[in-house]
Amino acid sequence: MSPWLQSGEDDVILASPQGRTWGRGDVVLAVNDLNCYVMHRVFRRERGGTWLLGDAQTDVEGPWREEQVIALVERVVRQGRELDMASAQARLFAWVWLVCRPLRPRILGTIRWLRRQRQRIKGLR
Repeated sequence: MSPWLQSGEDDVILASPQGRTWGRGDVVLAVNDLNCYVMHRVFRRERGGTWLLGDAQTDVEGPWREEQVIALVERVVRQGRELDMASAQARLFAWVWLVCRPLRPRILGTIRWLRRQRQRIKGLR
């Protein structure tokens, strides 16, 4: 889920998808037929399956079968603070990020450039 979730910095609180309503914009943990785990946003969910989209991707993956979605991300913990994924802030971000799918390569390139510049400036101090 990079760039928005950072390995080693962020933790996620997972919940079972059973008996819960979930769909477009929700973050799920899924396992493919090769037993590889992915954490992606739901792009589309319908009777034929679920299509997932990683935050750093532009290509939609799917269909995934219901039983392959093994958990929902309920909350994200970053620097001791929790973000409820059902909050208005998280839902708005998910909607905007899904709509911006065609622009992601440019946006992510700019974010990477800004991070490099920040590191360079820190190194000068």
